[in-house]
Amino acid sequence: MLVHQYGLPILRAVLCGFAGVAPRSATVNLIELLSIIASKYPAETREWMNKVLFAVGVILFWSHDCTKSVQDDFVESRATPEAKRNFVKAVVG
Repeated sequence: MLVHQYGLPILRAVLCGFAGVAPRSATVNLIELLSIIASKYPAETREWMNKVLFAVGVILFWSHDCTKSVQDDFVESRATPEAKRNFVKAVVG
């Protein structure tokens, strides 16, 4: 029940940790947590990972040419959308 209610925010925290928010010393713990969630809830994990990795948000300020900007809502990274898709596939198949 805990995972169904808080799975998305937990997975978001784990993925943000992998993206560099958490120190490298936490990587082993993040891998273990992701592995447990993915093995017990594979369909939900796939859905949550896609929501987190491919979330798009509207920036709350206007750019210099008076238009709203849209950017990736996930932690800034050099990962391409293809790399993100491959990561999801590697984790949950």
